[in-house]
Amino acid sequence: MKQFLIDIQLPINISENFIKQIPDQHEQIEQMMESGVIRSYSLSADRSRLSMVFNADHSDKVQEILQEFKLYEYFDTTVTELFFYKEAPEQLPAISLN
Repeated sequence: MKQFLIDIQLPINISENFIKQIPDQHEQIEQMMESGVIRSYSLSADRSRLSMVFNADHSDKVQEILQEFKLYEYFDTTVTELFFYKEAPEQLPAISLN
């Protein structure tokens, strides 16, 4: 399985239709994260860009998945195959024996 970095440029002028579809889009992304298709998901502080890392066999599959997104028609996407993807393991806080 390969990893792909997806960079999405969001529209500058957001329509009412766009705003109405955000909850459905968010739910779709949550389901894909739970199933392991999406490994990470982030939104820039200025809300102009989304970044995601996908697991997929090939870039055609990534495009197929992206086209299923509720807000796909509003996206300008760039897909880059990654040589590797690493993330820090989640750590539990240190236990205090006091």
